[in-house]
Amino acid sequence: MSTALSWPLGLIVLPALVGMVGTLRRPGLSAARKTVLCIVQALVASALWLTLFPPLQTQPAVTAQVLTSPDATPGSDASIPRYALPEAGDVDGAQHVPDLASLLRAQPQITAVQLIGDGLPARDRLPQRAALAHTPAPLHGLVEVQLPDAVAAGGQLQVLARVAGASKRDWQAELRDPAERLVDRQPINDDGRIALQAPVRAAGQVLYTLRINDADNRLIDSAPLPVSVVDGHALRLHQLAGAPNAENKFFQRWASDAALATTRQLPTGGGVVLGDVGAGIEARQLANSDLLLLDERSLLALGSAGRARLRSALREGLGVLVQPRDALEASHRQALAELGLRVSGGNRTAALALETDKTPPERLDVLRGPRAHTPAQAESAPPLERWNVTSNDARPLRQGTHAIGFWQTVGRGRIGLLALPDTHLLVLAGRDELHAALWAQATGTLARARVQEGAYVQHDARLWQHERNTLCGLDGDTEVVHSDSQHSQHLRIDPATPGCAAWWPEHSGWHRIGEQAVFVTAPETAPGLHRAQRLRDTAEVVAASSLPADHALPQQPGPRWPWWLALVGLLGVLWWVERKN
Repeated sequence: MSTALSWPLGLIVLPALVGMVGTLRRPGLSAARKTVLCIVQALVASALWLTLFPPLQTQPAVTAQVLTSPDATPGSDASIPRYALPEAGDVDGAQHVPDLASLLRAQPQITAVQLIGDGLPARDRLPQRAALAHTPAPLHGLVEVQLPDAVAAGGQLQVLARVAGASKRDWQAELRDPAERLVDRQPINDDGRIALQAPVRAAGQVLYTLRINDADNRLIDSAPLPVSVVDGHALRLHQLAGAPNAENKFFQRWASDAALATTRQLPTGGGVVLGDVGAGIEARQLANSDLLLLDERSLLALGSAGRARLRSALREGLGVLVQPRDALEASHRQALAELGLRVSGGNRTAALALETDKTPPERLDVLRGPRAHTPAQAESAPPLERWNVTSNDARPLRQGTHAIGFWQTVGRGRIGLLALPDTHLLVLAGRDELHAALWAQATGTLARARVQEGAYVQHDARLWQHERNTLCGLDGDTEVVHSDSQHSQHLRIDPATPGCAAWWPEHSGWHRIGEQAVFVTAPETAPGLHRAQRLRDTAEVVAASSLPADHALPQQPGPRWPWWLALVGLLGVLWWVERKN
């Protein structure tokens, strides 16, 4: 018994004992009457104690509703207690709580929580000591965007996204550059996925915009797309061809414009070879190349020994691209299989339209860049012939949404097949920017990967303003500087996770961490993405949260009125007995 209860117990027991001793010593009472009086006095003392301190009772388990966002609508059952997180604002009939963990600590009788709204904020995304349930409303708008960490200047920005919505088939996706000019527009696939691309030019940090519009061109959702454009290294390309032709001519022109470091050998017959002296496929030449370009004739001319050396270079990281000019024969397919790419077909061609509609002149101006020599005209690209090549295990090589070939990983390298024999027809039709985009995509996919030098800060896919974000790869305590305001925030390394720190960005936009630039998104500028990520994170918390097996429900004093009635009754009996005496 605690000390706090000792003195009231003494105040009740001591007078009761004094009364009983006095009763036993009273003259003129029979032994039976003295016994009855002592028993009644003891019962009166017990009833008084139980009235003041009734027995503890275990509280029943409670299911509570927690509102997490302003648009959360609580259920109609008023008997369920309701609580509102700060993000929910003022809600009638709901008690405000600072966070979910504080609520569960203060109200241990809450064993189950119904989350109502768009999910938990970042501070509450930890496993909770309660069973959580969440049934959100269906997603509407952008739910996923994939961007590269960096894009080389002069290359292509590839944007992959996914949308959700009942009428998404009628929507269109637009990609706009930092000047709000349209650079790509694509319809939404049946599965909600989108693939867009745009040329990037000068190095720096730029901000593209992805917009989702309905059939009436009304905005459904949008999101900023931060892109870091870096000065890329000169791609080292080696070309072996069966003979000079128009395809090689226009490819070399593009490679020169793209500042690729190229070497080549083009046999003309009679033992005459155009190109660079000593540019064969020796091990040293292959090690000094990032990508080897072959056609079907040069592939066979390598022989078994040459293809063995080439396969060894592939495993070390070399990229190989084969562009058949003529129909593939069994020997060609066997040679490709020796290098790790198994294909079938390739003996017939079919027309492939890279563009189904005419490209608007304003978009052509953006795609061609400021140094274009010819005026832009709204002309669609000419159809190209595509070999009927198929593969069961290789990945498709894509230009936008079109499969233009296949590629396969071999060791640390990649081998691919471009099924378009006459890409130079795009240049002859005035669409040299589409020709450049096609080759930039193909070579960028297959070329040798370069290891990034220096320290690199890892962070979540998208950083959100005023929310907890995690940065890793830090050497120690560091400063994060906002590029516009030059406001800095000091980050401290978490001792529990060396190299990592938590960050609550105060500003949106570009920030610098040492030499690296990171972008912080304001939730209101990308509402669809923010809601989708919040729901995904909440689903993980719901799955990881459960009521512990050792959870004990709290106890509280039971009702006092039964003991009060017993006390009054016993006092009445005691009064009646004393009155008769």
